[in-house]
Amino acid sequence: MASKTDPRWTRGVGYARFSTDKQESTDEQHAINDELAAEAGIKIVARFADEAQSRSKRRRPAFLKMLAYLEQHHDVGWVVVAVTDRLTGDLAQAVAWADFAEDHDVRLKTRAGDVMPLNAAHQVNAAHEAVAAYAEVVKMRERTRSQMRAKVRAGTVAMRPCFGVRSKPLFMADGSPLPEGAVLVDEKGRRRRSGEIEVHPDEMPWVTQMFVWVGREGVSTEEVARRLMRAGVKTKTGATNWRPNTVRGILTNAFYKGELTWGAQKVVHTSRGKRLERRQPGDAGRLDLASPLGALVDPDLWQQTQDAMGGGIGARPHAKRQHNPRRPFDGMVVCGDCGLPMYGGNTNKLRKDGTRKDLWRYVCYGPRPGSKQVEGYGPPCTKGHSILEAAIIAELAKLAADPAHADVLVRYAPRDDVARERRRLTKQLQELDARFNRVREMGRNDLYSVGEVLEFKRDHDAAVAEVKAQQTALNSQATRAMRFTVSAAAALAGVVELLKERALPGDVLGAGLRDMGIKRVFIHGPRVQIEWSA
Repeated sequence: MASKTDPRWTRGVGYARFSTDKQESTDEQHAINDELAAEAGIKIVARFADEAQSRSKRRRPAFLKMLAYLEQHHDVGWVVVAVTDRLTGDLAQAVAWADFAEDHDVRLKTRAGDVMPLNAAHQVNAAHEAVAAYAEVVKMRERTRSQMRAKVRAGTVAMRPCFGVRSKPLFMADGSPLPEGAVLVDEKGRRRRSGEIEVHPDEMPWVTQMFVWVGREGVSTEEVARRLMRAGVKTKTGATNWRPNTVRGILTNAFYKGELTWGAQKVVHTSRGKRLERRQPGDAGRLDLASPLGALVDPDLWQQTQDAMGGGIGARPHAKRQHNPRRPFDGMVVCGDCGLPMYGGNTNKLRKDGTRKDLWRYVCYGPRPGSKQVEGYGPPCTKGHSILEAAIIAELAKLAADPAHADVLVRYAPRDDVARERRRLTKQLQELDARFNRVREMGRNDLYSVGEVLEFKRDHDAAVAEVKAQQTALNSQATRAMRFTVSAAAALAGVVELLKERALPGDVLGAGLRDMGIKRVFIHGPRVQIEWSA
C-alpha cells in the first residue's frame, strides 16, 4: 500500500445509485459525497451515477466504467459513496469489491467511516451493513404488501389496470381533472393514484374485438397481433408492436369476466436465483374477489374464447394442425418493397367435402418475431400485399423464353467474400461510434477538454465517411444489373416445366432452383426480380 503522504490519497471518485425513480436522486447522493470528500481533504476528479438501476452488477454501466477508470488512473486512491449498499448489493458483491480494492489499493469513504481493503474487520462490517440494508428492504416490502392487501380487501384496487381499464383521474387544486398519462405528486414526493378503476373508452372496444376474433371467428393470436399492429392500436405501455403472448394474456385474464385476483404469483428464492411461482386458489397470500366493474365481456363469449385457445376446463381438443408439403419457393420469396420474407399459404376455401383446391399465395405480413430484413431496405410495409405462386412461375417462364425480358430483372447475388466484407464494415462503424461515445462521456466528466473532444470528433467523422464510402461502393458492385445467358435461360426453362407439371416434390424443385443459381425472388407488386449467383 502506498504511503499516506502519496498524492493519490487526496484524489477520489464519487459514485451514486438509486433503484427506482421514487428514491432519492443521484444529485443528492453526490452532494453528500462532496461533503464527505471535503471533510477528508479529498478532491473528487470524476463522478459516476447509475439511475434507476438494480443491484445487479451487469445492469450498472456506470459502476463498470468506474472500475475501468480506477484501473487506468493509478493516481486515484478513494471511492466516495454515501452508503455502502449503493456500491455493493449483497455479500458476494462486497467480497468482489474487496478483491478489486485490494488489487488496486483503493479505499472507500462512507458516512459510516473508512473501509480499508486490507482490513478484514472493515470488510466484515461493510458486508454486515449491506446485509442489514437488504433486511430493511425486505421488511419494507412486506409492510407495503400488507398495506396493499388491506386496500384490496377494502375495495381499492392497488394494482396496475389491465388493457381496457384505467384508474379514475384525480383532480387538481383548481378542480380540473388530471390529464391522462400525467402523475400527481404530493408534498412528500410520492405519486398519488385514485385507487379506483373505470372502463377505458378507447381500449375497451379493442378488447371486445379480440374476444370476437378468437372466440367466434377462430382467428389465431398471431393474426390478432398483426391486425392490431395494422390498425395502429397502442399497448398499455404506448408501443404499437403487439406480441401473440400479449394477446393470449389478455384473452385468458379472468378479470374481463368479472373475477379479480390479487397475489396470483409469488417470488421463490432458490440456489439458482429467483423465480415466479403461481399461487393456487385458497393460498393465504392470494385474494380472489369479484371485480368492482363486473363482467366486461359476455361470459359465454369469454368461455368460447378459452375453448378456442384450449385454455378452459373441458375445452375442446385442438384441431389437428394441417402440415402442407414444402413448396419450391419456400424461404426464397422476399418483399421487394421492405426486404422482409413473404410467407406462403393455401388461400382457397374448403369445399363441402372437406377438400381444398390448391391456390398457393405468398404474402408480406410486415414484421414478425424472428423475421430478418434484407440489408439496404427501408421501413416495413404499412399494408401487406401478395402474389400467387403461379404468377411467379409465369414470370420465370417469360424470362426463360426471353432472357432480355423487360419485366423480369436479374441481379447478382452478393458473393460470400462480399458478405463478409459488408459485415466487417458494419462492425467497424459500430466500433467507431462506441469509441467516440466513450470519449464524449469522458469529456462530460472533465477528463478531456472541449478542444480535444472536437478534434476527436473531426477524426471520427472522417473515418465514418470513409467506411460509408466503402459500403456504397460494395453495394453498387453487389447489386449491378445483368441479363441471363442463353445456357442459364435453357436450364431455367427446364425447371419451369417441372414447376408447372409438379412432377417432383417441392423441396427437390427448390433445390434445383438454388443449384442453378437462383438465391432469392424479390416481389415488386406484379413484377419479379431474381437474385442470381452466376
